Amino acid sequence: MLLEIRGHNLPGRTWELEDGPCHNVHVGIQRGKHPVDLVRGDSESAVWKIEIELLDVDAGLDFRGDAVQGRRGARFVYLTWGDVGGDGFTMFRRAKFDARRPRPTGGVWPDRSARHRHRRPHR
Repeated sequence: MLLEIRGHNLPGRTWELEDGPCHNVHVGIQRGKHPVDLVRGDSESAVWKIEIELLDVDAGLDFRGDAVQGRRGARFVYLTWGDVGGDGFTMFRRAKFDARRPRPTGGVWPDRSARHRHRRPHR
């Protein structure tokens, strides 16, 4: 199965956090613990295509793939955004796409006025 995520109204290149602004915001897919296929936050639009393997198991369908997260029965794909700097990608927000219902759960883009406490660098 090919999951295609289309992004529009991206968050922009800058984002204000409690501990200071981000000036190089990018958005991408999370594979394992790492962001991939990063797109600048000020792009007009973005498209991410993710291969997902469907498995027939006793409980119904299961989903597998490099970008698939979670346990059986609760699989999902993360769209992650963060600041790209000298120390790598510092994630500050994610959206979870439920593999059983290919639509965002919890919203796609945060309100631009949102403030977040935690920043985690990904290298």
